[in-house]
Amino acid sequence: VITANRLRDGLAVFMTHAGSWSDRIDDAVVALEPEAAAALELRAKADEKATLVTGSYLVDAERRNGHVWL
Repeated sequence: VITANRLRDGLAVFMTHAGSWSDRIDDAVVALEPEAAAALELRAKADEKATLVTGSYLVDAERRNGHVWL
């Protein structure tokens, strides 16, 4: 998953499958391949340039029983 801090309130957020940001980790898209992780990073960097989020980075995680676990 990729996480960042939302600029308007500093809250930790996670990128969703739709490319938006959610404060719920279970909404996060889990990249299963290196190419998918790279695509998430590119989208996050674009959102940083658009001043939506700051400090984005990838975190190892997995989805189990509908929940994301770090």
